[in-house]
Amino acid sequence: MNSSRTLHFLPLLIALVVGLSTLLCPTTGVSADDLYSISPGTISEPDIVWSQRIPVVDEKITISARVRGPGEHPVDVRFMIEGADGAKVARWAQPVQTAQDNTSQYVDYEADWKPQQTGFYTVTVEVDPRGNSADSVTDNNTATVTIPVTWRELHILAWGPQKDCRWVGTANPAWDADDIAYWHRRGTKALGFMSPLQGNLMKLSEEEMIENLVNGAAQHVEAGRDGLILDETGSYPNDEGFEYIRRFGKAFKIIREKYPDLRVYNWIGGEIQREEWEVARANRHVLMPEVYPDLFDRVFDSHYFEPYLQRRLPNLSIDHITAIPALGLGGDCGRRFWPQIESNVRLGRTIAPGLPGICYYACTYLGEGESYEGSFQQFLDRLTLTYFIKPVIMIKEEDIWLDSYSPQRSDPVAVQVRVHNIGGMAATDVGVKIYARHLGTNQRTLLQDTVIPAIGNGTLTIPRGDDAASRDHRVIDGTKHPIVGYTSDTDCAFLDRALLDATWTPQRSGYYAIEVEVQPSTDHTVLEGFAKKTIVVGE
Repeated sequence: MNSSRTLHFLPLLIALVVGLSTLLCPTTGVSADDLYSISPGTISEPDIVWSQRIPVVDEKITISARVRGPGEHPVDVRFMIEGADGAKVARWAQPVQTAQDNTSQYVDYEADWKPQQTGFYTVTVEVDPRGNSADSVTDNNTATVTIPVTWRELHILAWGPQKDCRWVGTANPAWDADDIAYWHRRGTKALGFMSPLQGNLMKLSEEEMIENLVNGAAQHVEAGRDGLILDETGSYPNDEGFEYIRRFGKAFKIIREKYPDLRVYNWIGGEIQREEWEVARANRHVLMPEVYPDLFDRVFDSHYFEPYLQRRLPNLSIDHITAIPALGLGGDCGRRFWPQIESNVRLGRTIAPGLPGICYYACTYLGEGESYEGSFQQFLDRLTLTYFIKPVIMIKEEDIWLDSYSPQRSDPVAVQVRVHNIGGMAATDVGVKIYARHLGTNQRTLLQDTVIPAIGNGTLTIPRGDDAASRDHRVIDGTKHPIVGYTSDTDCAFLDRALLDATWTPQRSGYYAIEVEVQPSTDHTVLEGFAKKTIVVGE
């Protein structure tokens, strides 16, 4: 199936197999047996898959459905794709492969699709929707799956139980050809494992070290892997460490030039040196700093982990570096205490909202006979869905602005509020209420009660406006967005941030709190839904 010659003869191969199956299993007559069936399959062995596990808007994907049963092929197979707005798109699929496993004969059908906006899409696979076959059992001729589409690529890794997780987009590592083929069918990047330890490689000459790394990458490319996952690449700020980083960067410059599409994920232990940042940025590596709560608590103290994240993670979201935290949640690197793990994920998202994913480190596999339902793997999938794929709403104290922070009683005060969407999809119908609370009397006055139509994702380059008002914000599709100058002729609009305005006239002096409550729909995640700012009103 990977060559044009094989694709050319696929219809003939399918016809030969189908002809034989027809002789062995006659399908004529109204009393025919169950000729076709379709189902989503299991988590680890799905029958309906797509070519990118978490698709990205405006990028084409291929949806594949495995039609089982002894019926004749080709048969009509239609994919009905429905978005949240109710709009439907039909794609008629073509047979691409026939085979037999230990359960039944099957033929895979495929169709291409390019999503035009973010959101959850319902894909219903219909086998023989017009009833042209003699299949007398039709209850199992349709199956439905949900495909999430995000605005940018998410890097979701799980060291361990990848087959048991639904939303893991990168396999680490893929060992053999069958494993690689399995992951590619599930729309998952297959990685090769390398451990370029400084202590080992610095025993070599510079030429030998570079040759070692380049040849290792070449072997993984020849095996059909999509990228590399590098363990133990962090360095200490000493002479040998900086020399190691220089050689490492030189080797991976060669690797990037030879294999420009090769994805490199780079685990970093300890502090990240500026030189490591430069190597990562120049070669488009995805950095994965190790953030292991139990390990840090044991080595330092029980209050160390949060300050550590606050110091480390925000730096990774700047300077055009792609980075995701490698969160410890098993073994020496973290406890499998679910509330603590979710709290740490929320903490990381709050501290560094721009990081596009996570590596769940040191997971375990499903036990024999253990169901996905209620499992630790399902819990991890929920975290991915809740905090990375869905719209994620956040507001902080620094998102509340006033035109005067020392007003007098009866002076009108302009209040502006900024609401963020840091999730993978556009948010819609986000309710916001703005209050002024007098802290002495606890009396609260409603200043604004409104619904933001939409908070999108990312940024948009737009022509520079002529009027003064357009120089700090722009209203796009009913939502007010902040902007900054981009070039002499264009501005950059932040679609993932919405602005709201209110006017407040305090009627008495004293301490006040401007309070903001965010109330999005139940399909959204509220990361931080309440914020307040305290000010003093003079007499």
